[in-house]
Order: sequence, then structure tokens, then C-alpha cells
Amino acid sequence: MLPVIADQLLGLFAADGAAIELLDVANEQLITELGRGIWTPVAGQVIPPGAGLSAQVLATAAPYLNNNIQQEHRVLNPALLTGIQAVAGVPLVAQGQVRGALWIASRFALSDHDLRVLAAIADI
Repeated sequence: MLPVIADQLLGLFAADGAAIELLDVANEQLITELGRGIWTPVAGQVIPPGAGLSAQVLATAAPYLNNNIQQEHRVLNPALLTGIQAVAGVPLVAQGQVRGALWIASRFALSDHDLRVLAAIADI
């Protein structure tokens, strides 16, 4: 199911990248389960605790949108974002607990509406 979701995100948002990160509760590790587009190389990557933009989304359980991502110093793999203007991420919540994050990246600006749609998809 994850590949279908990621591929649909690419099409729906005309995105250049999509990633799904899931928290391995037993090991307390955040893992990029799937990457598409520019984020294909990060599939299987373990994200260090407290690192990157994912740490903010996990800690706050709040959506993240940045239309000037080139100026963001917390990006873990900046080389993958060459030519990318915007990144949006939303928490994946199950049973009241944040269990991961859903991300998209675009060469074009993303809107608050895009962020709400991404959050609605994550809620499903």
C-alpha cells in the first residue's frame, strides 16, 4: 500500500518527491520506509533521533511547510533538494500517538491548502 500512496502523492501534488517515514517503536527509530522521486535514495534510511525536520514534526505533531527550503539548515540530505523550492510534511498519527511522517517536495511553492490535503491523506 505504501508505494501506491507515494505514487499518488507525486501525481496529486505534481511533486518531485514523496517519502513515508515510520517509527519503529520497539527500537525507537524513525525509518524512511519508502521514498519516491528525489527521495528514492533514502528508502531504508534510519533517521537519527532528534535529527532533521522529522524531529520537529514528531515532537510537535504539527504539520510543516517551507517554501524556501534551500535556507533550512536542518535538512538531512540537502543535495537531494537541488532545485527544490518547497517541502511539506505531516505527522502520521495512530491511536493518539505520532507514528511517523508523510513528506512531499516540489520545485514550486506549496500552499496551506496543499498542506491541509496532505494532512487529510495522512489521517486516512
